[in-house]
Amino acid sequence: MKKILTKVMAVLCAATACMPFAACSDGVKIDKTKTQLYVSLFNGGVGRNWLDAHIERFQEDYADVEFTPGKKGVQIIVSPHKKGMTEIGPKMAKAKEEVYFLEKINYHDEIAQGRFLDITDMVTEKLTEFGEDGTIEDKLYPSQQEYYKVNGRYYGLPHAQSPTLITYDADLFDLKSLYLDKSGRPNKKSTDKGELSLGVDGVEGTYDDGLPATYEEFFNLCATMKKRGVDPIIWSGMYEWYTTRFAKQLRADFDGEEATVPYTFNGTMSHIVDTIDSNGNITYKDPVTITEQNGYEALSSASYYYAFKFLEEMYKGGYYSKHSIDGNVSHSAAHAYFLKSRFTSATDIAMLIEGLYWVNEASPAFKSMASYQGSSLQERNLRVMPLPKATAEQVGEQTTIVDSLNQLAFISAYIDEDKKELATTFLQYCTTQKSLEEFLVKTGLTRNFKVDYSNIYDDLCPYSQSVVDLLSSCNYIMPASASPIFQKNYDAFYATYELGTTAYSEPINAIRAKISAVDFFNQFRGKYNADSWQTVIA
Repeated sequence: MKKILTKVMAVLCAATACMPFAACSDGVKIDKTKTQLYVSLFNGGVGRNWLDAHIERFQEDYADVEFTPGKKGVQIIVSPHKKGMTEIGPKMAKAKEEVYFLEKINYHDEIAQGRFLDITDMVTEKLTEFGEDGTIEDKLYPSQQEYYKVNGRYYGLPHAQSPTLITYDADLFDLKSLYLDKSGRPNKKSTDKGELSLGVDGVEGTYDDGLPATYEEFFNLCATMKKRGVDPIIWSGMYEWYTTRFAKQLRADFDGEEATVPYTFNGTMSHIVDTIDSNGNITYKDPVTITEQNGYEALSSASYYYAFKFLEEMYKGGYYSKHSIDGNVSHSAAHAYFLKSRFTSATDIAMLIEGLYWVNEASPAFKSMASYQGSSLQERNLRVMPLPKATAEQVGEQTTIVDSLNQLAFISAYIDEDKKELATTFLQYCTTQKSLEEFLVKTGLTRNFKVDYSNIYDDLCPYSQSVVDLLSSCNYIMPASASPIFQKNYDAFYATYELGTTAYSEPINAIRAKISAVDFFNQFRGKYNADSWQTVIA
């Protein structure tokens, strides 16, 4: 897609010069001398500082460019909101917004409804205009290329990465000597180089040294924390689905490359449970080829059992803060308890289960701690913990990450023809190396692309460094597919209650009701059988 960017040399007409502004749009004065671009932003976890920074640079870089006849430069106007595609989609044809950054989108269904502009040329052309040799497509993981390319065409791009993982207070780990020695006992500090366990990657001298490699090591660590007066974990008691999303991560990591099969119904799974006894001893079937006809068998993967088992051990062991079972404790309150515990509470809290975007949502909590020295995100040694493995045999295997929110950047199919070049240029600009680096600096997390951050790594805060350390070494899979079965049953296979049952949409509530992980797993995989599955595929 060859851009024709015309430099305007003529002086604007006198009338325009005399009356450059029109009526306000959402409180913003419209500059009639410039071309307007309207952006719709889900103003959630990642906030909008990153977008404002992109816009400031873009408007400056294209200040002398004529995207529409008689107008020089660009004015980008943002509409921040908390709306989803179910609210926005039906109104898009008459909406003024042209570029969108949203979450929880059924991509293929929206394409079928004709709401997304074809951006294939923008995605596949080289970014030479921005000083890069490759394309945006080169920055996509294989599973993303397969998912976003529909009949050979692209209609959207991934947005922010939002896996739900564990953040830990690395300074507290040092204060309480909670890093593991080579035998797996928590009695070391991060500075005890050469004496630390190898971590989940099994390699000495890497970012995960001294951290638990298996569930067993993790819960031994939690037991030690309790003995040392530390509450191991906190999550929002009001929004228990954070634990479900975390279980979804554990499930995906156990299955690895096979983790896409419960969404695509196309592949072989090697850990399908035949029988499981009350002690969790498993007899496996021979590898099972999953198709649309027997897709229900994918729910018998042992990965689901081990994810439920993790929640069971966490709850039964009492390895959580009391705030985690308080229905009045929101995600924001959980952030504050976690951050402030070392400064204001007799009981420290070591870890938080949340989406990686939480540090942006926690801005009020950080601001309220300004009086405590070394309490800002940049000063705190907060880090993301690599996922421990369910079994010792899996240690050393690559971590598999699955997104929780299916965030998407796209352009409205209803955009005026004379605005398409501006919209595609801006979306491409937001996906350049410089912009992706800026996004990380502004938000603390990454957009969902393969990116080398080595040029800015040393200047990042510890939290952002840990995000880069973990996600740059992971395999990423899409928790969705173009399968007609998946699309028809979208809510059943891509939702918070994906790992739930009719009785318990959140597994943690089944555990709290004293249902064992084994029993809940059997209930879960019993949601469908050969007969009931026919209603799904019909």
